[in-house]
Amino acid sequence: MVRKMAQETLEKFEGENKENNFKQTEIGLIPEDWEVVRFEGSILKRRIKVGKIKQQEYKKFGKYPVIDQSQNYIAGFCDDDEKVYRGELPVIIFGDHTRVFKFVNFPFVVGADGVKVLIPNKEIYDPKFLFYAMLTLNIPSRGYNRHYKLLREKELPFPPLSEQRKIAKVLDKIQQAIELQDRIIEQAKNLKKSLMQKLFTEGLYGEGQKETEIGLIPKSWEMVRLGEIARFKNGINFIKEQKGNKGILTIDVFNMYSENIYLDIKETNLYRVNLKVNSDYLLRPGDILFVRSSLKREGVGWASLFNGYDEPVTFCGFIIRARLLDKQEILPEFVTYFFRGDIARREFMAGSEQVAITNINQGRLKSFKIPLPPLPEQKQIAHILSVVDEKIEVEQKRKQVLKELFKTVLHKLMSGEIRLKEVEI
Repeated sequence: MVRKMAQETLEKFEGENKENNFKQTEIGLIPEDWEVVRFEGSILKRRIKVGKIKQQEYKKFGKYPVIDQSQNYIAGFCDDDEKVYRGELPVIIFGDHTRVFKFVNFPFVVGADGVKVLIPNKEIYDPKFLFYAMLTLNIPSRGYNRHYKLLREKELPFPPLSEQRKIAKVLDKIQQAIELQDRIIEQAKNLKKSLMQKLFTEGLYGEGQKETEIGLIPKSWEMVRLGEIARFKNGINFIKEQKGNKGILTIDVFNMYSENIYLDIKETNLYRVNLKVNSDYLLRPGDILFVRSSLKREGVGWASLFNGYDEPVTFCGFIIRARLLDKQEILPEFVTYFFRGDIARREFMAGSEQVAITNINQGRLKSFKIPLPPLPEQKQIAHILSVVDEKIEVEQKRKQVLKELFKTVLHKLMSGEIRLKEVEI
């Protein structure tokens, strides 16, 4: 439905803009009544530069967020009124080989090197339009200083101010829809996390609980070691020259981190190993795979379930396979969901070996204790969690449709292929 609405919206605008006249410019075809302006030309307002603060001056709490190159771009706080930027402004955040454009609509302070604030002349160039126009620029990753030099050399479209504002409003609407999808997805993920905690400690029937090595579980549940219900095998090892387009399909660590419990297996993210593989290294539906070695501590022990494929598949040496001995009484989906939950994740990270990379081994897996309800309850718990996974997957697909729509509309609006000058918004 989202995809259909997106297509109808595009067709409506395109149908109203068939008579546009265009001219050739440095940035391609644009409407005849538009101009082209250099990035650092008259559209940027000249003014005294607001100061930056150094990392040692960051505070945990304060009036103004400090924007820098940290992971979430807000690294601390500052109370210095003389260094604060106010108003809605585009910001460029540079990493060593990255560039991120943000539109900041709250008072903020600039942190250490790596952040540029763009202050347009609002009488001729709308700040939000400038932000969206910058998203269309193709700038290679060359490092912080080179990045900005390349940016300064770019040209941007320069429609009338009233049309700039309309373009920004349309793109805002799509961005707001994407942000709404983000909130829906986050809520679904939080629901799943809460459900996992509740289901693996209280079960489904409200019965009394007992204390175990991993905490409280229902009285009727058993506790078993994973080594009692599964056998293990490390994946194949190979040299770089054996990896390519020939040989057997091979599961790698990057296939492990799917949103649901199943391996992320697509034609585009699989490689082959040109190696003769013993049949015992071939995966079967119901095999549970664990990340044996991870560069990040939180990645170690991550579990995913193999659900079958249309040709033989093996797995690499950075993965350990657990094959359940009795699938008639133990559901692989239940076990995988348990190992994705907070109880197991905390245990894994507490017992992992941290060197250059984080490791676990078969011995650690074999000794790991898990709760085991009767099979019907395992099935019910796995079903409940799979329904939430399906909900998350549906909402993520909707978000992807909206992102594709944004990309298409951004291009058509910034090139003048869709015009808004006569449209009331």
